[in-house]
Amino acid sequence: MNRTLRLLLALGLLLGPARASAHAHFKRSEPAAGSRITSSPQAIRLWFTERPELSMTLISMKDANGKAIALAPPESDRGDPLMVAARVSQPLPAGQYTVAWRTAGSDGHPSRGTFSFV
Repeated sequence: MNRTLRLLLALGLLLGPARASAHAHFKRSEPAAGSRITSSPQAIRLWFTERPELSMTLISMKDANGKAIALAPPESDRGDPLMVAARVSQPLPAGQYTVAWRTAGSDGHPSRGTFSFV
């Protein structure tokens, strides 16, 4: 019994920190970072290494002049829990756009970043 208890305690110590250090890191986007698009995207889609907490997720976009582009609030996808998307309110004219995002995983640790596309 004592040996079993020690084994369970050791496993708990080894596995516990792995859960606490699980952060939602940026994986990829559509449009892709640095890409040149040929038509206006209908949405900005972001994928993370862990399911992002939707209540802690913000996505914004600006044009080359720094003017904010209207996006719908981020939504999750039941079919792909690692992705969030924000619909683009109107077609985008040709130009450079910068997307800024912020989210957190289940551990509450925030992550943020930016990327651009043309």
